[in-house]
Amino acid sequence: MLKQTLAILLTLTTATPLLADWSPHARLSERKNTTIYVASVQFPTAIKELPSIRAYFRGHKISGEIDGDKIYFSIETDRSMHQLYLLVVDDISFAFDETVQYLKLKPEAHYKLWSLELKHKKNNNLIPRKVAGGIKLNDDDASPYFWIMHEEMIDARSGRVPDNAIVILYDPSFFESDLIGGSSVYLPKLMISSNILKRVGSEEKLHEISTRFLLSALNPDTLHASPKYVIEQHPTTNRIMVVTT
Repeated sequence: MLKQTLAILLTLTTATPLLADWSPHARLSERKNTTIYVASVQFPTAIKELPSIRAYFRGHKISGEIDGDKIYFSIETDRSMHQLYLLVVDDISFAFDETVQYLKLKPEAHYKLWSLELKHKKNNNLIPRKVAGGIKLNDDDASPYFWIMHEEMIDARSGRVPDNAIVILYDPSFFESDLIGGSSVYLPKLMISSNILKRVGSEEKLHEISTRFLLSALNPDTLHASPKYVIEQHPTTNRIMVVTT
């Protein structure tokens, strides 16, 4: 079922913000002006059963879809959105002024933050055969797009999280510093450290830690909506579109 769902999402996301409007997704975009990006977390293959992880994006909570050794997070955003952030943090809070104004980090929170900018390789002076943000860019790369990535810091005074950040509530020390890959559909992949089981003690202990993060997510969950999707069959092709309602 998960692979079918991902296949549907990939069908939709082939029409990314920088592509032409001939595809079935153009019909959706005319009405919604949106696209979907897929973030992912890869675990070592030694882990038999992956834990659940919670993520958030622009007021919505996202439950990851487990497929093999990866967890996928699909987010909907504006087609014009070519700059995003990936934030892994072990605690999160809110700034209030009668209503919630923005997400913020607690002073004691530990985090890793990356800025991401989607670029086309054509006529780009970063390629060929150069390194941008940790990605080795070659002439024969399959995707005509790539992401420029940089590790960033959040302002210590305000603690404000960027509005266009995908927030993953987990222990940032579990992740490698470098992101891997990326395309017009997939954001650069977050990698769990290969020695994570040795560090935490066992797979059972990893699940215990992950459960604590899910329980700590109960507070932010109350202020984030769950996205709802409607699947639509394109009238003239066999393609399927996913519409957020």
